[in-house]
Amino acid sequence: MQEPNPYKIPWSGRSVEYTSAEIDAVVNAMKTADPLTQGKYLKEFESKFSEYLGVKNSFAVSSATAALELAAILTRVGKGDEVIIPAHTFCATAIPFARTGAKVVWADIDRDTRIVTAKTLEKCITKNTKVIVVVHLYGLVANMPEIMALAQKYNILVVEDCAQAIGAEYQGKKAGAYGDFACFSFHCQKSINTLGEGGMLVVKSDEKAKLVPGLRHNGVKPYPAGRDRYWVPAMSNVDFDIEGFFPYNFCIGEVQCALGIEILKTIDAQNQKRKERAKKLIDALKEYPELSFQKAEDGQGKMHVYHLLSAQYDGKKFGKTRNDLIELLAVKYQIKTVVQYYPLYRYPLFQKTGFGTADCPNTDEFFDNMISFPFHIWMPDADFEYLIDSTKKSLEELRAQKIMKMVPKIVFGEGKFDALHPIAEEIFSLGQGYIVYLIDSVHQKTGLKNRLVPRNQDMVIDIDVSLHEPKTEQVDQIKDQILAKKNALPHLVVGIGGGSVMDIAKGVSIMLTNNSSSADYQGWDLPKNKAIFKMAVPTLSGTGSEATRTAVLTSLTKKQGINSDQSIFDAVVMDPELIKTVDLEQEFFTGMDCFIHCVESLRGTFINEFARSFAKTSKQDIEDFFLKEKNYGKLMMASYFGGSSIASSEVGVCHALSYGLSLVLGFRHGIANCIVFNQLDEFYDTDVVKMREMMKKNNIELPKNVTKGLTPEDMEKMVHMAFKMEKPLINALGSNWRNILTKEKVIELYKKM
Repeated sequence: MQEPNPYKIPWSGRSVEYTSAEIDAVVNAMKTADPLTQGKYLKEFESKFSEYLGVKNSFAVSSATAALELAAILTRVGKGDEVIIPAHTFCATAIPFARTGAKVVWADIDRDTRIVTAKTLEKCITKNTKVIVVVHLYGLVANMPEIMALAQKYNILVVEDCAQAIGAEYQGKKAGAYGDFACFSFHCQKSINTLGEGGMLVVKSDEKAKLVPGLRHNGVKPYPAGRDRYWVPAMSNVDFDIEGFFPYNFCIGEVQCALGIEILKTIDAQNQKRKERAKKLIDALKEYPELSFQKAEDGQGKMHVYHLLSAQYDGKKFGKTRNDLIELLAVKYQIKTVVQYYPLYRYPLFQKTGFGTADCPNTDEFFDNMISFPFHIWMPDADFEYLIDSTKKSLEELRAQKIMKMVPKIVFGEGKFDALHPIAEEIFSLGQGYIVYLIDSVHQKTGLKNRLVPRNQDMVIDIDVSLHEPKTEQVDQIKDQILAKKNALPHLVVGIGGGSVMDIAKGVSIMLTNNSSSADYQGWDLPKNKAIFKMAVPTLSGTGSEATRTAVLTSLTKKQGINSDQSIFDAVVMDPELIKTVDLEQEFFTGMDCFIHCVESLRGTFINEFARSFAKTSKQDIEDFFLKEKNYGKLMMASYFGGSSIASSEVGVCHALSYGLSLVLGFRHGIANCIVFNQLDEFYDTDVVKMREMMKKNNIELPKNVTKGLTPEDMEKMVHMAFKMEKPLINALGSNWRNILTKEKVIELYKKM
């Protein structure tokens, strides 16, 4: 990449521009301070800082690193001790503690807040743990009451790294006022910038506080007052504060302290501006769920000061990474964004000293997908608007460039079922490899099973989906059945049936090459290994399973799809003859599943022109089928087009709520969708009316009062399942969906059903 020079919006090395009052304070100190270090401005700065924070003992030092060095010394940790430190932070947080000889144990961050929690810390505690370092990264204070309770439980000291969080609060108490020690930074990129460097150490213990002045200033201390001759034996004494431990020079100059005093007066106003700007940018980008910001709850005594504005970019849906976003912003829009806080265990310095091992999946995931936007407070408003606009345009461009995987081979036409094996041979070059046919057990009665012509080495397994939706347990059992009978993996898995059987076929093909239970893969893009080849033969149209990247399964605790490119069929054989004898109600409910797919895709925020084209065609064909002429070829293609649409977009509110209904009450997917959709006029108005028109035309009635008599526990379970479907809800309602679709609202909707 050719880096722009200059950038329209650079990454600035200084966070603030000095005011005239601040410049005057510096000039005045330059003229009048005597001495230029360890004088009256130092004492005033420390006093004002303590007052602002609500603490007793504050000590200004040359840098935040110096403050951390002193904190490490005062904890008295050493060889044999362990210190827990978040791996996602600047290296200066860890180096002072590593220098003591103690073992550094890396703590993971929370996925949403991107800072440590009591939960992530407790996993790291052993009998040797003596210190926990909590970093309030990006300006967000960790849940310190919980962390302090944890520390008290295990008799552990707590050091707060507040380098980025001056003025931030939790439960009305400022960052740095909780721990045994707290360290602040006045580096040039921080909110208080004392001419490039500076820091502050806060010490809770009065006894330990007495040790700081000497440790900070070469062990220098005054002789007792009242000497006859002030110069005898010397002007000042030099001695150990901690016996045998040599002190440092971490002093800060008077001019820097004078400046710090002046900036401290404006810090709250500065933080308020940061908050307002952060909210404006985050709100402006809320329709782009692929870009997620640090989760923070302002209000009720909690305040994020947004020292930096970082986000995680999840571009998998579009075949893009954060590198694509950073490069696009840099090259096309001349905006310099950065990545920050390389996991410390990846650095050679820590690897060479034995600290290169960590179990921090959230840290890895966040860093590998993070982007930090330029956020210096002095950025002109016009530039800030340009930043927002350019980010939107970049996200749209990356969406438009999406790599969309589709079924690569499609065979369509009446009578194609009877040529199933030759078709499979031509597409997959079977050789001596065996096929596993998974066929809906209903086809023992329809006679379709008898038309199969398996070879000796092939397996035919009847799948009973009459009593319940596909289950993870069912997939796992079929996988075990195949592996128990055969010494090798199959060459091809063929699913013959409706959406349930096709979803089971997808799940089996994935689990044959991936370990553990299929329940572990319910979610987005979790299978790591390439699935066995799979082919669909739909005998029921509407679910779109033959085209989607989802295998919808129900486990003990949830109904959710294995959403992955590995779920996409490698071939589909569509024979309209196979769907002509389907029961009228089943035909209608699966057809409405397709109709609802299209509605949710068309009305969602993830929509793109590719998905829109498929959805519009499919929706119209469904309406024509149920309101005008029953053309089964059209119905079959409508199902495929509807599935193709959601494969490149997403479903919405109806599917999220119907999953809860199916989980608790056992309704099949199609009818559950119709029951839910019938109550969603608020979200899908005219399309709900259209479904009712189709119901009337086809003499279809929905079950009523299905949730009557449910226990509060059942209702809670349905709500919990619905809320797990976060991506569909973001697609439907935006990233602010929780404020629109509240728990009370969902319960109200369920009660109407």
